[in-house]
Amino acid sequence: MKSKFFWFFLGIDALICMIAIIFFFAGMADGSVDSNNIGIWVAIFTVLAVVIGASLWLKALGYPVIGIIVLLVLATPGILYGIFILLVVVTDTPWR
Repeated sequence: MKSKFFWFFLGIDALICMIAIIFFFAGMADGSVDSNNIGIWVAIFTVLAVVIGASLWLKALGYPVIGIIVLLVLATPGILYGIFILLVVVTDTPWR
């Protein structure tokens, strides 16, 4: 059961990483990512890589529960934001 949770949260974190990569390349295309803010992008990608890498490393060492906790650091806000966007789309909330 722990393994299913691990792979589920790893999939959510991978989706979050893909979204960050898409925003990065979109910013590169329109010129909003430049030398002024590349440090922020490096920090974002470093945190994403550390979260995924550390969780995989902990699972390989035999600590899947701690790996799940590390994955939850990124997955919890991602899930909550996904629920928020889903509610906004479903309920047709006006933004005034």
